[in-house]
Amino acid sequence: MKLAQLKMLAELVRQGSNVSRTAQALFIAQSAISRQIHLLEEELGNPLFLRRGKRLIEPTSLCTQVLDQINQIERAEANIRNLAANAANADTGVLHIGTTHTQARFFLPPIVAEFRRRFPRVELVIEQGVPNKLVDMLRDNLVDLAICTEAIGKPSDLTSMPCYGWSHALVCRADHSLAKTNGSLTLEQLAKQDLVTYSHQFAGGSHIRDTFSRAGLRPHIVLAAADSDVIKTYVRLGLGVGIIAAMSLDADKDGDLVSLPLGHLFGENVTRVAWRTSAVFPAFADACRQLMLRQGAKLAAANNPTALPEERRKN
Repeated sequence: MKLAQLKMLAELVRQGSNVSRTAQALFIAQSAISRQIHLLEEELGNPLFLRRGKRLIEPTSLCTQVLDQINQIERAEANIRNLAANAANADTGVLHIGTTHTQARFFLPPIVAEFRRRFPRVELVIEQGVPNKLVDMLRDNLVDLAICTEAIGKPSDLTSMPCYGWSHALVCRADHSLAKTNGSLTLEQLAKQDLVTYSHQFAGGSHIRDTFSRAGLRPHIVLAAADSDVIKTYVRLGLGVGIIAAMSLDADKDGDLVSLPLGHLFGENVTRVAWRTSAVFPAFADACRQLMLRQGAKLAAANNPTALPEERRKN
């Protein structure tokens, strides 16, 4: 059993059991992959994939268990490299950050700018995905840090810290009836509108739906998206009123839209920064994590001095 075989197996599973895509990703011939997987199966005495003819269909139960061990090996390899880099005070390398579109667009820019100033020789890679996918990417050692609102604080094998709290806002065209609303909006009023908002995986989207459900209301969502800018675009087209993260409102670009606060209806959402509990960070990765937490504290203080979760204020 060779380490190269195990890494090949892990990549094959990541590529959906597709030998052709795996060969392209690893820059080797398809026949070499098929041969090495066959040799590994012979050594283990059990198949690693269910097959239909010569085609691989899906990993077997044994393969899934083997992958857990491979992931531990890959994490250990990364930790060893980072230990060596820290011992050498290295300020070169690659930092992978997993994020949703909202965080990448509205939260990370000042952090990236400061990070680049401090670590000009570090390559920064931003990987965008849905929150559940970001959890998987952390576990598979594909990203070093992840930042999002949904799902990230739940897995027990990850460590996370609350970064900042934020609330939703309604956006509508100036000619919409809600634009002249006096006082606070109610859930009943919103439930009667055509709503354009986040899909359930993004930016508190599931929280929005749960709030309506607990009130016994069924919202009329006409379009769901991952991107605040997309939501605002369709609001401008007259598709409905939008529910977006308040932080995604741009005073310069969104002056044509009317915004109304919705924090009293949907409460506060907490964005968290997460990493693998067992990870050994290079110094520049730890610095990036601290920049995220510092920027989160600034946002929270600017919006509401008491907005940070109690857990975050104590750290």
